[in-house]
This record gives sequence, C-alpha cells and structure tokens, in this order.
Amino acid sequence: PERMDPRSAAWRNQPFMSRSDLTQHANALKPQDFPRIHGQISTTQTGGSTGPAARRDISTLESLGRFGVSFRMFLAWDLDQSLDLIWLRRPRPNQDHSYDRWGFPWRPEDKLGRRHAMDIAAPPDRQLDLINSHAPAYVHTLPSNVLRLVLEARHSGTKPAIPGFMVVGEYLAPEVRQAAHDTFGARVIDVF
Repeated sequence: PERMDPRSAAWRNQPFMSRSDLTQHANALKPQDFPRIHGQISTTQTGGSTGPAARRDISTLESLGRFGVSFRMFLAWDLDQSLDLIWLRRPRPNQDHSYDRWGFPWRPEDKLGRRHAMDIAAPPDRQLDLINSHAPAYVHTLPSNVLRLVLEARHSGTKPAIPGFMVVGEYLAPEVRQAAHDTFGARVIDVF
C-alpha cells in the first residue's frame, strides 16, 4: 500500500499513539512482567531528535529481532559493509562506541567498514568534511539533515561520494530524496 502523507487529513485522523502519549504515560504503559524466556530487560530511549526522548523497556528477544531486521536491510539494499558508515545523530547518554565497526558481526573485522559519529548539531560544513574524509561512505541521519547537507554541498561545491543515506525519525519528503540523488548520486533508504 502507498504511504500516507503525514500532512493529510487521513493521517491526522488515524488512531495512533503519539510521542506525547508515550512520554506522559510511560509508567502506565510499562510492562509489569516479561516472560522469562524473552531474556534480560533493558531500558532504551529514542534519540530525542524530533521531540522529547521517549524511554521504554525492551527484552533480549526484541533486541535480537531488531538485529535481524537491520541485517535483512543490509542484504535487501545490497549495502557494501566494507565501506565506512557516518553516524550523524544526537549522541545518546552512555552510548558505547568502543566497537567501531558496522555490519554483520560474524564477518571478520577487517571486512567491515568503520563507524564514525558526529553530533547532528554540528555545522553542515563540518559534517561534510567528516564524510569527505572517509568517502565513499554511507550516512545515517535524519531527512532534515540530508537537506542541510545538500544545501551546504551546493553552496560549497564539496560533494563527497555517498552511495546511500539511511534516514530515520522523520518524514522523508520526495524532494529531499531527489535532492540527495541529484547532489550526491546517493540513494536514500527510508528506515522510518
């Protein structure tokens, strides 16, 4: 089915849980008991890039499912895991970047690209410098930041080789997808 435009009346009339519902009623929505076979429980939170950070509990089983979805995406989009990945997001508290690789963890480390991170709040010219220093590289960020990078690249003339953007957390406008392709030759994978 076609995606609904979040600006449309049909979208606004859908019964769904808002971020406000999730943050204001977090304790009421928190599961009281996970089945033991689901493994350990840990707390996670959204990045807070599009509103207040929302916290919730996830089990080892759910984490494993999330890894499976990510690995399926790597295969479905034929991502070259030997290329570097630039992570342009808000840093999360206590985020562990001690393992600086991305991709299938069972592959030899020397076959996996390095992961580099920068705060999304950094000026777009600094972000482009980071990308350019590791290009060709994939970029994981928000659609609005892709637009910032496009505008900066067009202004400065710095156009690093970006085979693909992996975008999350926001609506991806078709114009942003096209601008990324026109400016960087990049495809945009909408993980949202």
